[in-house]
Amino acid sequence: MQQPLIQAEPKSRNWLVILDYVFYLVLIVAVAAFGYYLYSYGDIITLYLPFLLEAAALTIGLSLVSMVLAVIFGFIGATGRLSRFAPVRWLATSIQYRLSSYDSVPEQ
Repeated sequence: MQQPLIQAEPKSRNWLVILDYVFYLVLIVAVAAFGYYLYSYGDIITLYLPFLLEAAALTIGLSLVSMVLAVIFGFIGATGRLSRFAPVRWLATSIQYRLSSYDSVPEQ
């Protein structure tokens, strides 16, 4: 005859509720502090805001151009690896191995 399994009662997780309230309290304080910062330094922020927006636009533009170039060069490299011509395949393979070796070099 089998013994019945002991049913453990679930533990109370009141600390999770308390932690949840603490998190939201800290979040509200952080948002209020950020609002006060914006209010206090509004003149400096409005002075430098055009430069910051221009730099952000430049960063996004460079990121998009680099992503497009990465896709193009990756497609060319993958096509070269699948080529029927041995010299093209060897060139693409050697370039891939050379570029992948940079990933394993630790910085000093």
